[in-house]
Formats: sequence, C-alpha cells, structure tokens
Amino acid sequence: MIGPVYFPPRLNSSEYLAFLQNDLFDLLEDVPLGLISQMVFQHDGCPVHTSRIVTECLDNEYGYRWIGRNGPITWPARSPDLNPLDYYVWRRAKNLVYTEEIRDSKHPKRKIDEAFETMKREKFILG
Repeated sequence: MIGPVYFPPRLNSSEYLAFLQNDLFDLLEDVPLGLISQMVFQHDGCPVHTSRIVTECLDNEYGYRWIGRNGPITWPARSPDLNPLDYYVWRRAKNLVYTEEIRDSKHPKRKIDEAFETMKREKFILG
C-alpha cells in the first residue's frame, strides 16, 4: 500500500500530470521492479483524470495497464462492480479515522496518515 497522497482542493489536469510525471515514481521507489511491471494503475471518473494530457501520459507510461474512463481498460461511470479501493481501503480508512471526534482542521490529515500506517502494518495485499 502506498500513500496517502494529498492534492490541492482544486486540482487541475496540469497539476495532476506533474504528479504522474514527477512524484508517482518517488512513491514507487521501494516497490520491487518486478511488481511494478505487473501493476495496473486505476483511475476513477474525475475530469482531471480523463483530460487529454493525462490520458496521453498514462498511455505513454502504462500502455494497456491503466483503468479509467477513456482508458484501454474502461471503468464506466457509476459502475456497480466491486473494486478494492472502494470496498476495502476507503471503508477501512474511514473506520480508523472516525474512531474519535475530529477536533480541528489538522486532525483529519493526521488521522488519515495514522490509518494508512495501520493498514500498512496489517500488510493487506490486493489480489
């Protein structure tokens, strides 16, 4: 499990493209190359994720190994299909974050970071 990653509240496609081209590889630094070559990059239907510059970057970097609207492996809007992000990661993170009342604006980020560290220690592996 990698993350969490925090984006600005009003993320645009240029900022997201910069993340894909610069920061994502740093996040994957400790992941074995053999595993990276088998990974599939999954997107939701966020307009930033489906912009032309972002989908071109994904096509160049991942070829047919990315899932998203307008991608080589489509993930239709409002799809009823189960996916591990929605049905495990976010549910587990919410359960960990909301174990106590949120007190101030910095508290949620700290609680989210703690939740992801807990999940990493649990060594949950998708697939």
